[in-house]
Amino acid sequence: MKYDLTQARKCIETLDKRRFDRALLGSGDAFRHIVSLVPLLLHLNHPALPGYVEDAPAGIADFTLSNYQQNFLSKEHPELIEYVQSAVNSDAVFAPILGIYVMGSFGSISQTSASDLDIWICHQDDLSEQDQQRLAEKTKKISQWASTYHVEMHFYLMTQQRFRNERYSDPLTKENSGSAQYMLLLEEFYRSAVRLAGKPLLWLHLWVEDEKQYESEVARLVAAGKLNLNDWVDFGGLGQFSASEYFGASLWQLYKGIDSPYKSVMKILLLETYAQEYPNAQLIARQFKEDLLSGHSTAIHHFDPYIAILERISQYLTAHSEFKRLDFVRSCFYVKATEDFALYHASNWRISYMKMMAQEWGWSKERIEELDQRPNWKIKRVKESHNNLVNFLMMSYRNLVDFARKHKINSSVIPQDITVLSRKLYTAFEELPGKITLLNSQISHNLTEEHLTFIEVHGNKRFKDGWYMVNQPPHHIMFSKERVIEYGESLNQVVAWAYFNRLLTAETHLHLISQNIDQLTLRNFVADLRLFFPHTNSQVPTNEALSSQCEIRDLFIAVNLVNDPTAQVEELKSNISPSDLFSFGQLEQSLVGSIDFTYRNVWNEIRTLHFEGQNAILLALKVLSNKIGQGV
Repeated sequence: MKYDLTQARKCIETLDKRRFDRALLGSGDAFRHIVSLVPLLLHLNHPALPGYVEDAPAGIADFTLSNYQQNFLSKEHPELIEYVQSAVNSDAVFAPILGIYVMGSFGSISQTSASDLDIWICHQDDLSEQDQQRLAEKTKKISQWASTYHVEMHFYLMTQQRFRNERYSDPLTKENSGSAQYMLLLEEFYRSAVRLAGKPLLWLHLWVEDEKQYESEVARLVAAGKLNLNDWVDFGGLGQFSASEYFGASLWQLYKGIDSPYKSVMKILLLETYAQEYPNAQLIARQFKEDLLSGHSTAIHHFDPYIAILERISQYLTAHSEFKRLDFVRSCFYVKATEDFALYHASNWRISYMKMMAQEWGWSKERIEELDQRPNWKIKRVKESHNNLVNFLMMSYRNLVDFARKHKINSSVIPQDITVLSRKLYTAFEELPGKITLLNSQISHNLTEEHLTFIEVHGNKRFKDGWYMVNQPPHHIMFSKERVIEYGESLNQVVAWAYFNRLLTAETHLHLISQNIDQLTLRNFVADLRLFFPHTNSQVPTNEALSSQCEIRDLFIAVNLVNDPTAQVEELKSNISPSDLFSFGQLEQSLVGSIDFTYRNVWNEIRTLHFEGQNAILLALKVLSNKIGQGV
């Protein structure tokens, strides 16, 4: 394919403008304000502007003021106009920042009002460690400023050599994949990056038939005088993939899927697609560049990276006749693209495109309406959706593990990262007796139930012993398996499940069908649980905690909840000594009939334990001694 760097540059600039304009469609004034000013705040370092850090490096190569930035300064800081002009006209060769790029969902069909901004700052290779720290502090302050407008952004400092060196090992965080992704991260960047300021990305403009020859082609053009590297930012080519990276990347996407399932469903299946094509994976970024530079593609989505992902995995699933998974993926894609349905006008391009796609897929009007109502789904539909998501993610993960075994992969993920990622997945998806499965909060905005009835069952041929919960008052109940919302062996487990999954709130009317406990006891138990445990936990487990043994962090104990011997002891009103708790009266009766634990461990799991009978307190102490300081 013939290419011309000048023509390619015009083509990429047009695409950047389209994506930038689309990113602002449907977004509020605050989002537009933040996105428009970020380059200016990084180009300047002045006490009058947000993000100021004394002696922090500032200045972006080839920077020019946009109309929005010019108007902002004229209205808010006219005294800085002269200062800005001197900075703008400074020699770009010495600018510490070479370019600023936003990647991910920005400008794509998957962008919503809740989408965060992932911004790469490429700085000079020789920037001192002290200057890098000051620049990092400056980006932190800009992020804090943006958060006051309810815009979440994350900055990543990069050099042009970043992806040419050995595997980097920045700390694994919620926003940073650590060592789990390497070239796959660069591939995602190339297919989704939008330049906000600075130099263009060379890779996007330069086509090579064989990606392994990218570096030699760059060197050839430089030697021939056809390319000046000072005009570009170049993170290198995509010819260094290894099979082992797919395993680490799949773990990372599964981890992301805990909080953002609909987007991660797409990405983990793309990894599966790439893995099936290994070692000759047809990367979306390369196909995107070929179509763009050749001028052959007239796609109405303007090379939307997420629509491209859907097209690729649809081809993969169709080729393997996996139509059930294909249908599920389409549902996830529709949900993700229409998350802001209520905020968008019907003519919005995202809504219009998805309605068109739903027609092509042959969806009924009823199905579309049901998906549009997802934010208002109630518990049974949410449980079904949650289980489908988990099953889907696990299936893709198993396929990738099979790939790893087939290729005898020695994972490049460093030991600490793989431990942390595995623990995060374990805490989210592993089902264990007494463990509270937390439904994904993104599926529905409000699961609150007006009525919850807890039913105790013993000796019933149709129902196993234990506790059942239904979301209706007793006089509406025709007790059947179809009406059961949740089952647990103990009352504590069922109540905890309802509470931590937000069905049970202060407004919920509680009902009880039991021969062992009364309504007042249940209400007091729920009230105490709500006072002790907040609905959500703001304390995110550290990587150190996830790498260590699991220990109890918060513990709530209920004594005699379902078995209360004191209710039958009339003499209890008289004075008793501590020893009487274990051997009271002539019958030497224990006054502790049952003990229930509800606890949150350092991995952020919620678990319950139930002990009952004469030895309840001894069993509870034995278990407790093993869970404090020695791990679960």
